[in-house]
This record gives sequence, structure tokens and C-alpha cells, in this order.
Amino acid sequence: FGLVLWELLCGSLPDADLQGVSLLMRRRADPAPLLPESAGGKHHAILSTLLQRLLSASPGDRPHSAVHVRRTLETLAPSPGEATWVDPRRGPAVRHPSFNLERGRAGAYPLLALEPGPLVGRADLLQAAMHDVNAVVSGLGSRVVLLTGGSGMGKSSVAREIAFSAEEQGTARAWTVSFSSGSAPGGGLVGAIEDLLRVAGSDVDAIEQRVPYLSLLAGFDGDGLEQILPALLRPDPAPFIRPGNAADSGSELGSIGSAHMVAGVFHEMLRRAAGNDAIVLMLDDLQFATHAEGVDLVRRIIDEPTLSVCVIATVTTGQGLFETIETLLPASDRVRILPVLDLSTDDVRSYLEQRLGHLADDLEPVTRAAGTYPLMVRGLADLLLDGHLLDLRPTDDGPENGAQIRLSPSFVAPESWDELFASQFAHLAGSVAEALVPDLVCGLAFARVPLTPMVMRALINMDPDRPWERALAAAERARIIERSPGGRWTFTCNAVRDWLVISGEERAQTWHWRWIKTLVALEEGGRGRFGIERAAHAESCGDHQLALSALGDAATWALGPGQLSLERALLAARQAQTLAQVIGDTIQQARAHRLRSALLRQAGHREGAVAALFEATVLLKASPDPFEQAACQLVGAWLDADIGQLDAARIGFEAAHRNFTVAGSVDGEFWAQLGLGHLASRAGQHAVARSMAQICEDGFGTLNAGRGTFAARLLRARAADAAKDFVTADRRYLRIQELADGRRWLLEATLVRIARIRVALEQQRPDAALTLIAQARGVAENVRLCRLREWLDCVHPAALAAAGQGREARLALKKAEIPNTQLRPSAIASLVAGARHERTLSDPPLAGAIGKWISRLQAQR
Repeated sequence: FGLVLWELLCGSLPDADLQGVSLLMRRRADPAPLLPESAGGKHHAILSTLLQRLLSASPGDRPHSAVHVRRTLETLAPSPGEATWVDPRRGPAVRHPSFNLERGRAGAYPLLALEPGPLVGRADLLQAAMHDVNAVVSGLGSRVVLLTGGSGMGKSSVAREIAFSAEEQGTARAWTVSFSSGSAPGGGLVGAIEDLLRVAGSDVDAIEQRVPYLSLLAGFDGDGLEQILPALLRPDPAPFIRPGNAADSGSELGSIGSAHMVAGVFHEMLRRAAGNDAIVLMLDDLQFATHAEGVDLVRRIIDEPTLSVCVIATVTTGQGLFETIETLLPASDRVRILPVLDLSTDDVRSYLEQRLGHLADDLEPVTRAAGTYPLMVRGLADLLLDGHLLDLRPTDDGPENGAQIRLSPSFVAPESWDELFASQFAHLAGSVAEALVPDLVCGLAFARVPLTPMVMRALINMDPDRPWERALAAAERARIIERSPGGRWTFTCNAVRDWLVISGEERAQTWHWRWIKTLVALEEGGRGRFGIERAAHAESCGDHQLALSALGDAATWALGPGQLSLERALLAARQAQTLAQVIGDTIQQARAHRLRSALLRQAGHREGAVAALFEATVLLKASPDPFEQAACQLVGAWLDADIGQLDAARIGFEAAHRNFTVAGSVDGEFWAQLGLGHLASRAGQHAVARSMAQICEDGFGTLNAGRGTFAARLLRARAADAAKDFVTADRRYLRIQELADGRRWLLEATLVRIARIRVALEQQRPDAALTLIAQARGVAENVRLCRLREWLDCVHPAALAAAGQGREARLALKKAEIPNTQLRPSAIASLVAGARHERTLSDPPLAGAIGKWISRLQAQR
């Protein structure tokens, strides 16, 4: 409901320019967006607070019952002559799964009165007004169009649409003056004079200089002008804006006739600014203007033969100047009065469907299927019109079928807005919905993806190629899952928790198992993608081993398919350690510590990795397990290899190979052999390394182990790289990169690009190196690979210098910082290769700066 309400008020979705993971991460870290400034005044703070709660990322912060929402909205019901709405500036078209790219941002609409959209039921009105605009553009003199009607009839929206259309077509320029009591400081003719003065080309800034200039410009006697203009044109004219609806600015300042002077100045400035161009002048809420500001100004414009201005004025019946403005204006074919009447029920239905249709990617499937399925858009419109949420009542001054939309006193709120939306989904999805309701909508709102028919179909079909597949993932991530001291998972979303309690143990078990199956299907082979969520459901079913297995998948495969981070994998490892401790499984505790150690090593946190591995080793001494002992020895050997202790690393890899053999793990044996091949390559035995890599690649291929095959091919490429066969190395790296990109292995794809960066610099191809740096940096920042980001930052200056971008290289050197973690040896090699390039050497100061940078990094190592 927060999305629908925001869209009704603002004509767009919050943060609609963002997509996918960036939107998801913003919603996890940042509060809900603030509502734009309101033109309705006193209701804005209440409405903004309500919308922030409805759009909150945390389910616990959102209203749990629609009763509270309804009562809050009732307090915002507009009194006569007043409405609450938001009027954001029109922005460019945005890209969003639920937004038509050609449509862009729509206009703004008020609350409760539900001011109709400009093109709903107003076609004749727009056509008549545009006739006068075209007459002005054709040089037939100035025209005045008065849009009259009750408050909330949509007069301002129609006027804005006319002005915007004329400006968009390039036939006229649009000026807007608002006389509403809720206008911002500087509104009315005061602010307009300031704008017109700027457009007229005046370079006079000081108030003392403006007064005589405007005196000559307006052709007025100087008497009285000095009393009003310095106050009128000062930077903050707020104290002189009318506090009420009918106050005269002249009487406030104690100057007789000052309002006439303001109108005269405005008219003259408008004439000077217009020149030979046509202007559409929108005077909004003209009933609140003084006689001089309203009637006299319009008369001046009509009587000026050189002006080409079409005045579009909105006047609310029964207020301010309304009683006299029609009679005071001259009877002429240049003045047209167009009443804006209430919409019929059909018009309102059309309006609601159009406004809610903006939440859909395409309105056609909605209208096509509306007769068969109770779809979201049609369903909401029916709820509004049938009195469930709002009530239609006939009006006295409108047509027989006219209506005003208000909250129905007989409104019966559902238990939660989630339930309302979920019921719509259940009608369409059938039996599939039971596995997704009730927390699906919670996640969709969290991901800012509206529940449109296209989203529903994508969810039902589990189509991985549709962008809305992210919405289902967000539905699980949106529920903040906490771990209680007793070892049970707590679903903090009240709707989920309450529904499970009411449904009973058997139905709750079924619901959890269906969720597990759904998430497994969504993982698409990347078993850890939703491992944390699967573990939560498994633990709720009492299956601890399945929960531990799911958490292990999350910790092992977190950098597989999908843009996930090491932080998520570490979270899974910590949760697995806690759960294993609760159930007393020492082997699983050791496994969790070992996974944490491997993840911390990948992130470049050596001290944490060593500490976690020590914890695992201590636990395995009490409960020996050959496989876990071998896995720990494998991680320890890589930690030794990272700091150049090759003998200790060789002993560790050989011990791991023996223990994997005892445990019967053929896969583990090949991983240990890969480690030995890596050591052989570093010792200069490249032929041995290539031979061992080929054996491991064949073995992993037999086992259908994709990651093992990748690692073996990477070792072959690195062996060619170490042997200075850069052509062969780059060719092999490229094939491996294509494999990693195809399987969306983010870490591996980044590592291969880093290897290719050094090869490109060695081959004197700095432009290719810069392209690879940009690609690798994007992935490293997305999944928060701090160590790899530091590598790229260190190497970037040398690549820029080699590419001949000296200025950018110097800036990069100024921003570069010594990394907190140990730098990979390949970084120094890449820097040296870039420093040897002829373009770098042609700039001795820059070459010297890069040399000093290399020395600092070598000293840090």
C-alpha cells in the first residue's frame, strides 16, 4: 500500500531510477525516502511519517494493521478549499522493471480527493483550452481561460498539463504563479517578478540599484515605490507573503496602492521578458490574489496589443475573488470560462486503473486479462469503488452520476495490508500461492517491485531470465532472521509469525518445506545462493542437519551465481558454528571455523584466517575426522604459500593429500595436487606444474566438478605466464574468463582479469589493461572484495602512465594508499611492467613518482 500511495501522490515510484542489487542494498542500509515538499501545508509531516513507515525496509517498523493506516488517513481528510498533495518536478524517463520508459514520471495528485489525472475525463476541456493557446501562438492576441470548480476537481493538474504540453511542443514558454496560502516563500507575483527580472537580462543585484531601475521600467511615480520594492525584492521575502487567504500585501506594508504597483511591475517585466515569444501564464488559485494582483493584472494583459500571452487561471468556487472575478473581467471572445465538474464513476474507475496501471510494465496485459482474472490493478480499483476502502457519494453541484471519493465509515480493514495484496495473488496463483503467502508481498515491497501481473507470472513460472526473479529472493532476505539463545530461528515479520501460529504445526511444516523446495529451484546450481534462508526454514522444521548443510553451502558457494558478498558467506559460517555448538556437533563446529578461515583468507584478513583455523584444529584434536583434518591442512598450506613459506606449504599439501586418501575423497586429492602444482610453478618447474594441472583437469572433468576444472585450467595458464609465454597465457586466461563469466563466478572472474592485467602490461598493451581494471573494479566493489580492490588501486597509476594519461596517473598516485593487508606479488610485477613502458619513461618526473610508489609497496611487504 505504501507503494500505491506514494505513486498516487508523486506520480512515480520511490528511487525508481535504481535497479536490482543497488536498490536492495540501499533499502537495507538507508531509511525510506522522504516525501517531497507538499503544497498542502499542515498535513505534510503526518503523511510523510506514514509513508516512511509503510515503505520501511524493516517489517517490524511497518504498520501491522490497516486500521492504524485508515485512521491516519482519515485525519488528513481535506476541509473545504484545502487538499494535501505532493508536487514534484517533472523528471526524465527512468528505467525500472515496472515503469514504461517512454512514459517518464507522471504528474502529482492530491490525497483523498483523488484529483483526476489530466487526461482522464478531461479531453474536451483540454481541447478547448489548447484552442486558445494555439490562437495566441498564431498571433491573434492574448487570451484568458478560467478553470473554475470545487476544491480537488483537478483544475491545477489540467492547467499544468496545458502549460507543459505547449512548452513541450516548443510553441510557447510556460510561467507559473501560485497564489495559494500554502505557497513557498517567494511565491505569488513577488517571486515571479524576481524570476522575470532575471530573464529580462538585468545584471542589477543590489536592492538600492534595483529600485530606480524598476521605477523607470514600470513608468510609475517614485512615490511609494521605495517603501515596497526593497522589501519585495530582498533575498527572503517570506515575512511579506500573505499569511491568510485574502490579506493585501499593500496593507501589510502600510503603503496604499502597493499591490497595484506589484501588478504593474509584473506586467511590464512580463512584456520585457516575452519579446516576440508566446507565453502560457498559469495563475494557480487566483481566488486568493488581491483585486489588483488578479483582475487588474489580467486586464492589463488583455489590453496590451503587443503581448502574446495565454492566461490559464484556476479559480475555486465560493472562495476569495470567485464571486467578483467573472463579472469584473471584460465580456469578450478573448475570455473563456471552463467549469471543471466532478467526474462520473466510470471516469473515476478509468482514472484509478490508469494511475495504478503505472505500476505495471505494460497496461495491455492488464486490460486484456481483466475480464478473466481479478488482477492487481482491476482488483484495487474494484475495492476502491465498491466501498471496501473508499466511498463514492453524489455531489450537489455535479452531474447526477458525479461523485466525491472519501474514506468509507463502514470500511472493514484486513488484518494487514500484506493480507490484502496476498489475497489478490492467491486468486491468480492458485495452489502455488500457499508456498509464497504471506511474506511474499513483504519482500516485494522491500525490493520496491510492485505486485503486477507480469511479476506474478514470473514468480509462478520461476523464470530466471525475468528481472522479477530478484523479487522472490528479496522476499526471503526482507525477513530479518534472528537467532535466539535457545537455538530457534525467529521470524521477525509479525505477519509470518502470526500466520504460522494460527495455521497450526502441520501446515507450518508444509509451508517451510515448500519454501525450501522453491529456494532450491531458484538457486540454479549455485547451492549457496539462498542457503541462509533455506537453513532458517529447515531449523523451523527441526531438521538441524539440513540447516547445517544449507549454511555450509552458503559459506562455500556464496560467490557463485548472483551478486553476493563475502560478508554473507561469513554470516552463514558464523550461524553454522552457533547452531553446531547448540546441538553439540564438534565436527560441524570445526567445519564452520575452517570455512571462516578460507573466507577470511579470500578477503585478505590473514590474522583472522589463522585464528579461525586454529579453533578448527583444536576441535579436531578432541574429535578426529580425516576429511576435516585434510581440509584444514589444505587451508593452512595455502596460508603458508601466501607468505612465501614454500617448504611448510609443501608439507601441508602432502599431508592433506594423504588424509583425503584415507577419507576416500578423490576430489580432495586433486585439490591437494593443485596446491603442489602451484608450488612447482613458483619454484620455476613450469613443465611439472603444467603436467600436474593437466592431470587434475582430467580428474575434475571426470567428477564433473566445475570449480576444480576452473582451478586446474587457471594453474596451466599461470604456468605459461610464469614461463614468460604471455601469448599462450593470455589465450588461456581469456578462455577461463569466459567460463567464469558464463557461470557468473564473480570471484574467479575478477581473479582472472587481474592476471590478464599484468599480462597486458607485460605485452605493452596498457589500453587493454585499463579496460580490464574497470571491469574488475566494478565486480570487486559490488561484492566487497577489499583485497582485490586494493590491488587494483595500487596498479592503476602505472597503467594510466603507460597509456599516456599522465595527469590521471598523478591524480591516482595522490589518492593511492598503502593497503592494510598484504599485497599480492603480482601487483608489484604489474607496477614494474607499467613503469618500464616507453610512455612512462618519456615523463621522468612521473616515472620517478611511480618508482617511489613501488618502493613504498615493497617496503610494506
